[in-house]
Amino acid sequence: MGTSFFKMFRGSRQPDPLDDPKSAEAFIAALPANDPLGLLEAIVQLLEDRGAGMTPLSANRVNALLVLDRGSLPAQGAALLQYRALTISDEARRRLWHASNDFARWFAHAYERAGASHVANVGADPKTAVVPLHGIFSRMFHYRGVQAKLGLFRHESWIPGSWKVLHDAYRQALARTDPGEPFGMDEHASASERISAEQELIEILLLQRVNSGNLSIEEVECAANWLTNWAQRLKLEKAPPSGDGFWLDLNRSEGLLGDRPPAASDGLLYLDIGPLHQQLGATIGRLSVQLSQPGVAIGGPELRAASEQLKLARRLDPLWRPHAEHRPRRGERRIEKGTVNVAAGWPAIVAAIPLPAAPGTPEGHRGYNFDDIASVSVYGHVRNLSGDRFGTTIQRNPDRHEWQMHDTSDSGVRIMSSTREAQKQQIGALLALRAEGDMRWQIGIVRRLRRRTAEHTELGVEIVARQVQMMLVKRGGARDGGYSGDTVTGSTGGSGGSGAAGEFSALDLRPQHAGKASIRSMIMPASEFTPGRNLSIDINGAPREIRLFAPLEQTREWVWTAYEPVGDGRQS
Repeated sequence: MGTSFFKMFRGSRQPDPLDDPKSAEAFIAALPANDPLGLLEAIVQLLEDRGAGMTPLSANRVNALLVLDRGSLPAQGAALLQYRALTISDEARRRLWHASNDFARWFAHAYERAGASHVANVGADPKTAVVPLHGIFSRMFHYRGVQAKLGLFRHESWIPGSWKVLHDAYRQALARTDPGEPFGMDEHASASERISAEQELIEILLLQRVNSGNLSIEEVECAANWLTNWAQRLKLEKAPPSGDGFWLDLNRSEGLLGDRPPAASDGLLYLDIGPLHQQLGATIGRLSVQLSQPGVAIGGPELRAASEQLKLARRLDPLWRPHAEHRPRRGERRIEKGTVNVAAGWPAIVAAIPLPAAPGTPEGHRGYNFDDIASVSVYGHVRNLSGDRFGTTIQRNPDRHEWQMHDTSDSGVRIMSSTREAQKQQIGALLALRAEGDMRWQIGIVRRLRRRTAEHTELGVEIVARQVQMMLVKRGGARDGGYSGDTVTGSTGGSGGSGAAGEFSALDLRPQHAGKASIRSMIMPASEFTPGRNLSIDINGAPREIRLFAPLEQTREWVWTAYEPVGDGRQS
């Protein structure tokens, strides 16, 4: 949409949108306000075209750039909000990410050029005066920070070259202006809306400290919002002889250092993190009090949000300390190489793990797996597993993607892949794994994610069940709370199963140690879950009514919950 919309400005008779602020305002006004993606792509196209021509940045052009910057703020926020939504497609999420990243990259580049060609406003008319130099650096570091946050959304690590560019820019800011002077996008901006280049840099430095590979997109966003408020109390100072904070060496291509570099450096700075931990401690205390107050609805959205923020604040505390106490691993890692089949997401898992065969049913007719469903969609029938018409053997894999096992531990596995399917994974994703030569499916949750390069994805997966079985769950227990009239239409009905009306598929997670104290649990579609709901399943071949407990873990797609039989009787 951006390209087609932008064509109206490419004719020789049309003014350059960057000629002056009025031209920029007309450009913004002509773009669809209800299409944030199209607006961002149109502005990116404009900056690409004008950037390639290397047109000198006069005072008017810099002010026009600021008009585009200010006018696009609502679209930037809307695009990132859409990106974080779990209901959009992978293709839409990919396009939103690239549009936001390209936008930030081109604006950072434009402000760098504006800073290089800056002319002082000596005797200039206030209406035509160029943006002050400290403001140009503030906006440049702002967009470098946007790029950093977008990279964290995909768990990408910064390369040394990125640090070098950032440090060189801050050296220029120190040499040419006061990077600690706040800047607002307009003259009516409040004190909280005025942000300095130094504050923007500190946010980038501290945000990179949380790139541990185990924070979700929402957790990264929450940490970034906290830093925006808390970084106003922080300051980069000339390095003292010693200190308990972080060190920043502008001569080194890396971020914050826990220990003072041994050699003295003219580019060595110090960051006292005491004010940060005062704010973090106050937040932890406030959330703890909120959770302990009577009258908060158990399981309600207010309680869940406060609980998640409290957990995040406690996880961030050691990451923002230069000498945090080392936490031992859950289990010793053992090197184990080989391929592994992976079914990612609830629909793929339901398709990959068949229901148990009914009595008297041949083993080969236990149900379709993921390949079968894809084959039916493409060919209208299940393809011959012994070979196709070219004589090529067809393997029955859930995803046909190359996943490699790297190592294992008592609590999980580390797997890696260079496929597009791997690039879609996020923290908290549900996976079914089957190692080469093992007939068992295991269920795991992605707890850590690293992208060493754009094509290389590494997942740390916690195994929550090594024995699983797909089962059909019937609605309409004796005390099902009005669910007995529900119907299901297969996997397209939102229940992630292919059962008959009144049934849906769920994963039964077998306890690893049988006994009276063992608690059974299941993973089921989130649309079917209500705490305390009564359902019916088969236990040892006999139908039994069960009651659901509170969730052990919950996402918008699936819920992991414990359950117990209703009435007398035992489970085995």
